Amino acid sequence: MNLNNIKLAMSPLTKQIMMYRHGKDANTALDKREAERDVMAVLVEYMMDGAPKGAIKRVRFGSQWYEITVKPIEAPSESVVVDVYKQNKLVTTVTTGDKS
Repeated sequence: MNLNNIKLAMSPLTKQIMMYRHGKDANTALDKREAERDVMAVLVEYMMDGAPKGAIKRVRFGSQWYEITVKPIEAPSESVVVDVYKQNKLVTTVTTGDKS
């Protein structure tokens, strides 16, 4: 397997970050899986390394600059509803925070 044939992309339909393997046509996925949690976990680990209070990074893509901020926060006290997907299908909805 050639690692050059593995890409990360945002699905235009589901708005999820996907990892996919392609053949000669880079626009046709041979295999794919949801990768948002993996991407976010690596980003947080990378940015928080040696910065326990958080970090700010500035990145440029073409001529556009972006600022990414990662910092630890308290768990939300209000209820937050999160949809959990697996293989592009809604598995469950989890409510976090206040249980009342």
